[in-house]
Amino acid sequence: MTTNRQASAFSGEDQATGLRRLLAGGAANSIAVMSGARASGKTSVLVNLAAALARSGQKVLIVDENANGIASACGFAARHDLLHVLRGELALEAVAIQLFAGVSLLPAARLARELPRIGVADRDRSGRCIETLARHHDVVLIDGADTPHSLTRSAHAMLVVHSSCAPTVTDTYALIKRLNLDHGRRDFCVLVNQAGSGAEAHAEFDTMARVAGRFLAIPLRFGGWIPRDRRLAAGNGTLPLIDAHSAAPAANAFRRVAAQIADWLGSAGEARRSGAPVYFPAIATAIAAAH
Repeated sequence: MTTNRQASAFSGEDQATGLRRLLAGGAANSIAVMSGARASGKTSVLVNLAAALARSGQKVLIVDENANGIASACGFAARHDLLHVLRGELALEAVAIQLFAGVSLLPAARLARELPRIGVADRDRSGRCIETLARHHDVVLIDGADTPHSLTRSAHAMLVVHSSCAPTVTDTYALIKRLNLDHGRRDFCVLVNQAGSGAEAHAEFDTMARVAGRFLAIPLRFGGWIPRDRRLAAGNGTLPLIDAHSAAPAANAFRRVAAQIADWLGSAGEARRSGAPVYFPAIATAIAAAH
């Protein structure tokens, strides 16, 4: 039987919108992780951030909208997809992958492609599935695909990963512009990855912030920076950098950023339990620069 909450989510709107609302409205806080360029290091950022959050006591779910994404990078084969669950072909347990302690992965690339075409028969099942996932995790990290029907559109917060190795900030700015103009998002937090120094990271962020402020009237927020480390690019199978090389500067940076996110999530949870209204600004309002 469909709950009132599920029924309202799918009543009078398309199924894709209902899925996004359920994902955004569950017990967990959803953070979309996006990048404007393929070589930004987004996968390593997401995996290590998830691991750092898990080490701080958070139960984390990664929803991966990208084919051959996080599962492959961590040494797993993603044979099934959330779409199989929504169609009643598989149980959720058969699709979810336990990456490491406290972090589960749910491949959703096929679902992301099919969102505009989900049939009526899948509405109740999709609602129950997404709501169950959100209820059993402290935070949902969405490895977002840059598509019109992405589940990231209604995430509580948007974290944009920019690589300091990129020749310009053009790709990152272009992504922010698309998300702003096409979906009305204004709450962007920028994490500078692969930076040579804090000064370099701040300089690149300042350039983006000036351009976004001038042409889009968007006040970007600085989400910290991750120092350059060749081991992040090389990967380490199923073991994240923060475990394989726990004393590395990049590992410490991930832990600092994760600690600030955990504080923000805790404050939001306390507000929900007290019945007070909860607002979800960009996570940079609570994240200190990872110096």
